[in-house]
Amino acid sequence: DDVESGVNLNSRISASLEAGTYTIEATTYTAGETGAFILTVSGLSGTATGPAPDPETDACAATAITADGTVNGSWAAGCQSQVTDRGYARYYTFTLQQQSEVMIDLMSSVDPILFLREGEARSGTVRLFNDDVEPGVNLNSRISASLEAGTYTIEATTYTAGETGAFTLTVSGLGGG
Repeated sequence: DDVESGVNLNSRISASLEAGTYTIEATTYTAGETGAFILTVSGLSGTATGPAPDPETDACAATAITADGTVNGSWAAGCQSQVTDRGYARYYTFTLQQQSEVMIDLMSSVDPILFLREGEARSGTVRLFNDDVEPGVNLNSRISASLEAGTYTIEATTYTAGETGAFTLTVSGLGGG
């Protein structure tokens, strides 16, 4: 809801709600637009959980992938792999609306490992993993699978503990088919 029609800088929803759990989605009107925002909620009883993790300040916050494409990232201290407990990790989530053939490629100048988890949490059950696309060639990892509709989390991590460096993550098949 826009507070003032045509101004588009503030939004407000005021409603009487039944008991239950609700999710607030804060988004921009323009695709790909970024920036800071403040979310204020009133009328709740209980304890506030605080702001959502910010990928800029929380190295373990998952980044949403909403379409096929490539993400450039890097590994640095601050987020250990939940699976290997050796390497640094970065997390990405995506949701499929229908069964899809999905391909995930992770390329780097360091030895990467790729994990695909069910759900949108970095602690979700590991469904698939790949250490090397080609045996003996340790610079690429790939997962190619037919996935059911649902939400998945990609864990991009390194084989060697404490290793840092840049990587490229490419995902295709998110559009269904």
